[in-house]
Amino acid sequence: MKNKKPEIDSLIECTNPDIIIGTETWLDPSISSAEYFNSNTYTVYRKDRPPNQKGQSHGGVLIAIKNDYQSIECKELQTNCENVWVELTLFNSRKLIIGSFYRLRPDDNTSLGHLNESFAVSTKILSQFYLLVVTSTLEILTGIRLAPFLENQT
Repeated sequence: MKNKKPEIDSLIECTNPDIIIGTETWLDPSISSAEYFNSNTYTVYRKDRPPNQKGQSHGGVLIAIKNDYQSIECKELQTNCENVWVELTLFNSRKLIIGSFYRLRPDDNTSLGHLNESFAVSTKILSQFYLLVVTSTLEILTGIRLAPFLENQT
């Protein structure tokens, strides 16, 4: 993501997503989310990977939610892996939990164990909510439009 700003701008302009979920952001604390997402349009939740010995930041996850929606970070669901969780209140007052999770390698069972911890906590305290998780070993930037899902909801 760090090296693909024009592509991200084009994706946002063409699709106008309500939610953006990303992995492999390569962002670090010195890079403002506003460099990629208009802060008047999106609230961005990130978990950056600490820089390596060469000072480079790889990995990292994010969720960007349009400011039209009420959202809050779910810190109680975060564990010791690359994940970020957000509770989104939809127009019909239903709750949606969105997670962005990065699994470093296919054989990385430690990260899967941490993800399972997040699921366990979510079912204890948020059992009435929906849950959506994105997992990937590749760079993912997904845009979601909520309108089709909300049209027939009561």
